[in-house]
Amino acid sequence: MKKLVQCVIPNKIIPWVMILLAIIPALVIYEPISAIFTILPRFEAPSWFTPVGFINIALITVLALSAEVEENDQ
Repeated sequence: MKKLVQCVIPNKIIPWVMILLAIIPALVIYEPISAIFTILPRFEAPSWFTPVGFINIALITVLALSAEVEENDQ
């Protein structure tokens, strides 16, 4: 798995990819919060955000584990 991640994503870019992948789960969490607090802008997430958010969380986990293994190997 480590080699596959290294072939697809260079090691120095992994943190940036993880941040980008975290945007959709954050928006899924933001939707009910924006409904409660009227001072926040209203946001309605599309229905596909929830399953994609879980996929993104899984990808973030895989990237984190592959980056951790690489640091231990050096």
